[in-house]
Amino acid sequence: MTTLAQHYQEALQTLANQYDEREAKNVVHYWLDARAGITRTDLVIDAAKEVEWPWFEGDLARLAKLEPVQYVVGKAYFMDQILEVNPSTLIPRPETEELVRGVVDYVPLEQAQVLDIGTGSGCIPLGVKNLRPHWSVRGIDIQKKAVEAAMKNAAAWKLDVSFEQANVFDLDSLQADVIISNPPYIPERERSNMERNVVGEEPDVALFVPDDSPLVFYETILVKGTRRSKAGATYFGFEIHENFGGQMLELLRNYGLHNVQLKQ
Repeated sequence: MTTLAQHYQEALQTLANQYDEREAKNVVHYWLDARAGITRTDLVIDAAKEVEWPWFEGDLARLAKLEPVQYVVGKAYFMDQILEVNPSTLIPRPETEELVRGVVDYVPLEQAQVLDIGTGSGCIPLGVKNLRPHWSVRGIDIQKKAVEAAMKNAAAWKLDVSFEQANVFDLDSLQADVIISNPPYIPERERSNMERNVVGEEPDVALFVPDDSPLVFYETILVKGTRRSKAGATYFGFEIHENFGGQMLELLRNYGLHNVQLKQ
């Protein structure tokens, strides 16, 4: 039988060549907490406790190949709740949580139809619905497995959010009061400079765009989202590439949007 301390040290030693010391510790702590409910305090207080984990070696081998820990355990945290994730969904980042909170704070509507494009795990529409229960919220994604994960997350969060498989480029228009998206926005030329545990692990279809048209998703959404069949303003909320703030401001104003805010 192996102790908690021995398991912990084996994991750190195995990941020492893949991550720096601080990141390796963060990965291992996340993994043990998600898999077995083992906290940092437990690793100190119960260091000598003997445990037998049939999943340990298999999981560790996947982590050693730089598979993101969220995919290994099948879940990630978002707005203090758990989301199911898989290789068809992006792993939610803190910036996306900021996007959700920023949109709901900005939009003054008591009732609203909200559409999230490229929903992945469903984190954006679920976060919006959690904060604005009276809004009607839905999400679309091109990947079937992403939509299935989003549906499971909606059921787990006990929120009435609908999801469907759809390609934004195939839709004639986008009817909603509020349109939100964290679409692919990384130019292909940046692929070689990205972390190895992102490239080749998280879905390319959710990350990369052609070098010559990095704003293609935003422009498509704006073209179709401003074709309104009913009166009233449409609000847009986007997560964008850090280098394209100026171009995005110009694009949004070209489509007649006002009161545009750029937040870092």
